[in-house]
Amino acid sequence: MGLSIEDLRFGYRQGQPIIEELTTFIPQACVTVVTGQSGRGKSTLLYLLGGLLSPWSGRVAFDGLNITALPDEQRSAWRAEHCGFVFQDANLDPRRSVIDSVLEPALYAGQRKATLRWRAKRLMADLGVNVPVNSRPGEVSGGQAQRIALARALLLQPSVILADEPTGNLDDQSAGLVMSTLRGLASKGAMVIIATHDHQLVAASQHRIDLS
Repeated sequence: MGLSIEDLRFGYRQGQPIIEELTTFIPQACVTVVTGQSGRGKSTLLYLLGGLLSPWSGRVAFDGLNITALPDEQRSAWRAEHCGFVFQDANLDPRRSVIDSVLEPALYAGQRKATLRWRAKRLMADLGVNVPVNSRPGEVSGGQAQRIALARALLLQPSVILADEPTGNLDDQSAGLVMSTLRGLASKGAMVIIATHDHQLVAASQHRIDLS
């Protein structure tokens, strides 16, 4: 079980690929890090793996399902069911409260927020988010916002977690907590894929894709 990547090719300008002929396999129950210099496509690869971008050519298959060949609606449904995203800038809606930000995936999955509210609060507590749940994103620190984004990604217990620099805005203690959480999820069967420059995350991983 895992993600199979075959001859993946993508760029933002025609004729200038960022990712070219990438073939690899990402196993389940494993922490995989994507490394490389800035501008080499680490974040882009996460978006391709989660179906947010379509490659120029090649394919991404999840347990044999060719995600890249799915129509947009089916790909969105697959993503809502299987993927949790942690974006580099947290990407929290300033109009929503912190608790509603964590509960956001429930809307896309067609689940009632009320039934998941207890889990959202538990995730926030486990990740050390010590702010009133009705706070707005503009009222919390960058580090707190990043952990709120991680709680949001984990709400529906996804089988694939795609995290873009999840420790980038965190102090050492908070980064250690996030690392421990992600490793724990992998040990329980999740596929954790992290784009990072963090040497501690690289050292804690079991698999590496180097885009240098």
